[in-house]
Amino acid sequence: MRMLRDTTLVMALAAAHACFAAGDAPRAADAPDTPAVPFERFALPNGLTLIVHEDDGAAAVHVRMFYHVAEKDAGPGQRGHAHLFEHLAFSRTEGLDRRIWDFLESVGARDYDANSRLDYTQFFATADVEVLDTLLWLEAQRMAHLASAITEDDMRRSQAEVRREAERLAPVPDLRILKATLEHTYPAGHPYAAFDIAPPDVDAATLRDALRFYERHYHPGNAVLVVVGNVDAEAVRASVEARFGSIAGRPPRARVEPRIARGEGTRRARIEGVLRDRRLRVVWNTPGWGTADADHIALAMPSIAARVRERLMADGLAAQVDGGSDPRELGGQATLDVRAPAGADLAVIERAVHEEVARFAADGPTATELEEAKAAHRSGIDQALADLAGRAELLGVAELLSGDPGQIDTMLRRIANATAEGGASREKLLEGGVPGISD
Repeated sequence: MRMLRDTTLVMALAAAHACFAAGDAPRAADAPDTPAVPFERFALPNGLTLIVHEDDGAAAVHVRMFYHVAEKDAGPGQRGHAHLFEHLAFSRTEGLDRRIWDFLESVGARDYDANSRLDYTQFFATADVEVLDTLLWLEAQRMAHLASAITEDDMRRSQAEVRREAERLAPVPDLRILKATLEHTYPAGHPYAAFDIAPPDVDAATLRDALRFYERHYHPGNAVLVVVGNVDAEAVRASVEARFGSIAGRPPRARVEPRIARGEGTRRARIEGVLRDRRLRVVWNTPGWGTADADHIALAMPSIAARVRERLMADGLAAQVDGGSDPRELGGQATLDVRAPAGADLAVIERAVHEEVARFAADGPTATELEEAKAAHRSGIDQALADLAGRAELLGVAELLSGDPGQIDTMLRRIANATAEGGASREKLLEGGVPGISD
């Protein structure tokens, strides 16, 4: 039987900066000249961006369509509309007399789904290569031919699906912790501050609201299409131009300036509920996706977590310690999560965490820690690149958030090139006050 536990979130609101520094040119083995994911990039006259990665050894093709719209883009009365339309976008189209979901199954597609992240919405499917043109036709239907086909019944069904999803996920501890993290680390009005799977605006939305959302966001200038697999890039370009070229273009949306939430001191929040253990989460707001600081912080957090883990486990104060970072378009976050045994004093754990963070910020990593962090980071990237879907997502996100799919290689070079000589940049990890150290 699970027991009532609590989670304490300690929010360090000052932005964390790089804990490593750039060094000499990396060894070829660490950052080869050959791109991690070779690609061809095409821009259609109507604004659609196409990225193709050829893999002659693949037995399939993966198609992934990104739309640069998410919860962060919601205006007043529009919370949850990106998630709602993600569901609506599997409805019938003008050229399809059944739901897209059912059609994908009928053509042998697999691993097809969609999701709405904080920065974008994506639709994806894997299929045999001969099904590629059908998948491209389907995405063109979704982009340009939903409006006249969506009905009030589709709207009600999608709203019900979103409610059921919210009910199913409501008890999930990690989701509750994420919601609390965003609410307490960003000021009111920040695009990331309000996170809810099914906010009241979803049920209040009308079909007209949904169609306005579709008209505003689902168009070529707001989309990135990625095709990965056993394909020829020029042939894919020709097929995409045939399927999407007639869709009216509109200017691409202006890139949003990063809005890293800064503050003085810390905030604290406590979550109570049915959890399997007690937890402490410490969060720092950090620079966003594609920045050198974000890459270096991604390299630093596992090393910091390892130090905290060693100390707390030796004292019997932790069952598990994890550290990581989540870079996003407007600003990222670095987190340290401690799962504590029953009876452990979270205040004692918190002090230990901040002492280890301060030590790391002051002294930097050891040579061994640095090499282990680089190896672990590269291993994680290699795992993401192991399948077609992972490559497609990395390419698409890089294009969407930076305008350059080659940003993947820039990131890898930074990681390979990082040194332990962070100096003043490491000290910025403590900027603005960290509890137990500078308060």
